[in-house]
Amino acid sequence: MNSLRKTLALALASTMIFSSAVAFASCDWINSDIGCSVAADDEIRIQDDLHAAVNQEWLLTAQYPEGAMMTGTFQERGYEVQGEVLALLNGETIDTDAGRRAQTLYGLMMDMDKRNELGMTPVIPYIEAITAISDMDELTAYLMRTDVPYRTLFACASDVDFKDSDHKAVTVTGRTFLLGDAGEYKSQTESGARRQQATTQVMVAMLKRVGYTGEQAEAMAEDAFAFDGWMAAHAYGLSDMKQADYYERIYNRRTLAELEEISPNFPIAQMVSRYTTAGVDTFILHNPDDLANVSALYTVENLEKIKHYLICRTLLTCAQMLDQTCLDVMDTANAAIAGMADYHSVVADMAYATCNGMLMMDVAQMYVETYVSADTKQEVTQMVEDIRRVFRGRLEKATWMGEETRAYALEKLDNLIVRVAYPDDWSPYTLDGLTLRGYDEGGTILEAMMTIANDQREKDIATVLEPIDHSEWTMAPQTVNAFYSPTDNSINILAGVLGGDLYDVNGDEAAKLGTIGYIIGHEITHGFDTTGSQFDKSGNMRNWWTEEDRAAFTERTDKVQAYFSSIEALPGLYVDGQLTLGETVADLGGVSCTLELGAEKENFDYDTYFRSLARCWRTRMPQQIVEILIQSEVHPLGYLRTNVTAQQFQEFYDTYQVVEGDGMYLAPEDRLSVW
Repeated sequence: MNSLRKTLALALASTMIFSSAVAFASCDWINSDIGCSVAADDEIRIQDDLHAAVNQEWLLTAQYPEGAMMTGTFQERGYEVQGEVLALLNGETIDTDAGRRAQTLYGLMMDMDKRNELGMTPVIPYIEAITAISDMDELTAYLMRTDVPYRTLFACASDVDFKDSDHKAVTVTGRTFLLGDAGEYKSQTESGARRQQATTQVMVAMLKRVGYTGEQAEAMAEDAFAFDGWMAAHAYGLSDMKQADYYERIYNRRTLAELEEISPNFPIAQMVSRYTTAGVDTFILHNPDDLANVSALYTVENLEKIKHYLICRTLLTCAQMLDQTCLDVMDTANAAIAGMADYHSVVADMAYATCNGMLMMDVAQMYVETYVSADTKQEVTQMVEDIRRVFRGRLEKATWMGEETRAYALEKLDNLIVRVAYPDDWSPYTLDGLTLRGYDEGGTILEAMMTIANDQREKDIATVLEPIDHSEWTMAPQTVNAFYSPTDNSINILAGVLGGDLYDVNGDEAAKLGTIGYIIGHEITHGFDTTGSQFDKSGNMRNWWTEEDRAAFTERTDKVQAYFSSIEALPGLYVDGQLTLGETVADLGGVSCTLELGAEKENFDYDTYFRSLARCWRTRMPQQIVEILIQSEVHPLGYLRTNVTAQQFQEFYDTYQVVEGDGMYLAPEDRLSVW
């Protein structure tokens, strides 16, 4: 739901100074996501700027927690959940396998004295192993190992088959890039340049710590970026991923023989051998040109550059699992990438994120048993059904949709899988036989992480040919998130999002509909956005639209895209309406459904509803982070999620007597509507 999913490191609000007098948006709204953009003496009316008016006091007083570079409603709820989980992890030893595993991993992360004592020792064997590689056969042997932190020039794993959602397919994909986006190597942005400089500094510092001279380290970092750029030449970047046909483009079914034909140099057959041994005979290749390019690069002439690339990626992968000096180096880089003067990570935050990510269902069982009630699960499940009923009515009344497409859309809605709060059955998530060693047993963080990863890999291979169990959860219940999954046609309203300002069990109906109700409607709408609409009722990628109805749908979404693309969020930097299109369509659907449901209630409080909606998206971050998100994040900035969405609905105009000339006014003929 809120895809500021990866923790962006934090800084103090006092390090960023911005003028409150500048109205950046093309609609003359203050870009109030930027810290210090709103002043105490600013007289802001709801009729001119709903988001800034409702959130003015919060925007003036909200502080970045230590170790964070942004805050907001979702982040505040995240810290609330984190505090609850840490109370469990810091408690007395829990007498369950799940609890012991989670506490062991947490203890490994938190013991900085032991981490400082070990220094770079845990990573040295991997650097030595890469350095010792003398030919292509030895390089291939290293890449086939499962006991090393980083070995990815190409990757494979099982996932839901887009066109046969009851079964898995083994996907053959590329790799992440040092600059995040492959497109940065073709046209580098200002934030990309900051990232390259900061990442180079990290690699040089880490290389020197494992024994290389400054001159050697700089040359190796240069080689790593060079090889990364060569691999990026034919890889998909963000600009490709936002195209409507992206899922079709990455669905390329190939036999092993066909993969080998594309990749005569790179050892693709060895890479997928454990899956072929398990009985897999066809694969989904995301990008044939990318594989062919990597194969062409996989030569003895490039051996040293490849080794330098692997050494640098290994050090970057391990940095946050080593000592305080490594953390300090990473902090300096994060501050530089964000354009900040200072930044200090918090070890407890990283320990929590690691446990929550690597042992998500172990932590989930502890969390749910302690903090989540069956009554909450029941109430929110009923809200889902109420909003689904309203959405059904909107499908039935959509005048632009023909009967054939409408009938299937209704069938897809009726087949929507609903997951709320937590699983009813925990047995599928038991990690039988998985044990971790603490420092007193000779363990390290690196060892623990690879033990968990290998356990997951073994289960992946063992179950690759089994039918998919659509009742299983794929994200931890304690995650502060909600999402729609197109490959099983499900909405997932996780326990983590059911609290704080996002859900008050004692709140009135209008407040609930403006927060968790809106979120539910948003996720249901995702099933019928530009991506979700490409998948059928069972999660298969299949065109169930008539040509005429798809054209009518595209006409409406094109209008949404064009409107957002007209907004200047920073001077000279416009919103990418194509990148954000799926989320903006879902926002419109979420508000549309909940307003219609509210209209059924006697004396519905629209003022409370719109204020709750605005509080849902309050956010505060430095301008440099805003700049990064505008260019890479599929969700619009918070102030736009409030203002643009609210101004499309007559109920907003009626509630606040918004008229032509007000900042929130949009002529009826220009208002956006998809569902």
